[in-house]
Amino acid sequence: MTWALNTFQQTVLCGAGSLNELSGHLQLFGHERVVLVSSRRAPVDLVRASLGDAQVVMEVADVEAHSPLSRTRELAVQLAESPVDAVIAVGGGSVIDTAKALAVLLAGQEPSFDLGPGTGAVAVISVPTTLAGAEFTPVGAYTADNAKSLFVDRTVAARITVYDPALLAEMPNALLATTGMNGLAHCLEAALSVGTNPIALALATTGAAAFGEGLRTLASGTRDEKLLVRLQQAAVLGGLAVTAGSAGVHHAVCHVLGGSHDVPHGAANAAFLPYALEYNVECSPDVQASLLSALNGDSGGAKTLVAAVTQLQEQLGVVSSLQEFGLDRADLPTLAAATCLDPTAHYNPRPVTAEDLLPTLERAWEGALR
Repeated sequence: MTWALNTFQQTVLCGAGSLNELSGHLQLFGHERVVLVSSRRAPVDLVRASLGDAQVVMEVADVEAHSPLSRTRELAVQLAESPVDAVIAVGGGSVIDTAKALAVLLAGQEPSFDLGPGTGAVAVISVPTTLAGAEFTPVGAYTADNAKSLFVDRTVAARITVYDPALLAEMPNALLATTGMNGLAHCLEAALSVGTNPIALALATTGAAAFGEGLRTLASGTRDEKLLVRLQQAAVLGGLAVTAGSAGVHHAVCHVLGGSHDVPHGAANAAFLPYALEYNVECSPDVQASLLSALNGDSGGAKTLVAAVTQLQEQLGVVSSLQEFGLDRADLPTLAAATCLDPTAHYNPRPVTAEDLLPTLERAWEGALR
């Protein structure tokens, strides 16, 4: 087997009290002037108190879902006369994507799907409040003209990421459930994609086990610091796995759902994941068996990977059909065609065509796996 692996210089701080270490690392890397971007319900006060001597040049506390590029351009213009050396993102995937796009714009470049050496963008510092894992990848997303587009820059993978359970204290279980399914999707897609490799497989399998245990515990009603740390560690593994490997048709569909129908990315992941696995059910049966064993853990029960994910979906009580997002059945052919144009579809182990994908989308719309 011939394979390639790209790595990025990143520091990860994980565990109770790790937020207290942020100021020292900002000083270590020379980040003195920062912009703080966050969602409305993010625990910004906790993060602001952890910055030490770093100067907050500007705060943006109302980052919108799906990272509209027009808004990010406005922020870049506002910062043009106030140079910063880091963008600190406090929140979920949309906040982190906004920080990535802002870093590129502040470097005088345009976000684009270009696998070049990178722009030399200002550093992105990530303080996640979900389990999505977007902070680890050199890929970002933005919306414009009712479509979600991806961009790649090797310098926007977060230089420092802080996972402290205190950051999840006020996050609802529903958000942890859907973004946890997103993190699990990173593991499963990374293992099955055409871009996989032994490192991605190891990360993905370990991550699937961590997510399986953690999400089942969450579904049981147990929630304590130990669980939150376990889920955050799973998010690290998922983010590293998809960076080492790649995504596929699952994320391609979810990108289109977000851009054209404003479906939250985590919720889209939670709903569509078993159907994406069903689409790829004939691919890499040995890998799927390993993932099934890891995901099942000691719970047993499910006999296929599709069944195991569907069972987890049921336990968590997340949305399980596309029609619950307000899609009409008539929207599905357009969704299928747009999915084929998303770059991540090209890394799927089974070729993605609108004709082949449409029956899977129809089953997902119906909620047929229930």
